[in-house]
Amino acid sequence: MNKKQKEYCIKEGWIIDDRGRKFIRFGGLLHLAHEKGLATQKTEPILLDHENKFYIYKATVTTSDGGHFEATGDASPRNTSRMM
Repeated sequence: MNKKQKEYCIKEGWIIDDRGRKFIRFGGLLHLAHEKGLATQKTEPILLDHENKFYIYKATVTTSDGGHFEATGDASPRNTSRMM
């Protein structure tokens, strides 16, 4: 992210400070992705363990220039705040 993009994201409230660490909120990330040519985005659950409150999702994005990216991520009370 360049300086102009960072200043815009701060102005819009998309960059937050959580216990001394800076994070970009989803809206800001989506805005930057569109600026960089996001064409599609899809998420799908891989594991939903409601009993243990543990979840794994796969995210797939494609860009207007033909790029294809996939990643997985997990969420549980140990790695997310109560606000999530």
